[in-house]
Amino acid sequence: GKGDAWKLPLQLGPNQLEPLSPSMDHGEEAFRHEAAWKLIGNHEAVTKFSCRGAGKPGGKQFQAPLADPYAEPKTELIPEMDIILQGLAHGMLHGEDAARSTASEIAAKIDPSKKKDAIKCLAYLRERVGVPRDMTQGAAMHFRAHLNLFIDLLQ
Repeated sequence: GKGDAWKLPLQLGPNQLEPLSPSMDHGEEAFRHEAAWKLIGNHEAVTKFSCRGAGKPGGKQFQAPLADPYAEPKTELIPEMDIILQGLAHGMLHGEDAARSTASEIAAKIDPSKKKDAIKCLAYLRERVGVPRDMTQGAAMHFRAHLNLFIDLLQ
């Protein structure tokens, strides 16, 4: 699925739209923890990368529509995106209820004038998570679903 197709709770069984084979299904908690681990391990770079979503597109264009290696991040959003992505990692580590609670708390604290750009940043990141480059398929699905949760609560 694309965009907001990933919603919590995820159904990742073999009969779903994007099925995981039983041998690849390590369970929800393992996938959430993998996604959180990947985010935490590269937090500074991911935060800055996400800020490209509200920044300036790169001058060079490529055939792949999502490729934009020369995009300039909107660096003034780094503090907001830092908080949002820390909350996202917290939610992935502690489960769906914690994710919803944390997302609600953070959404209430974000300056309303910055919410639209924060949503663009989260969507930018969601559309550019690579499998298997960044994480496994199940972890990427959970990461995208948690990004969508934050997007929904920021709107």
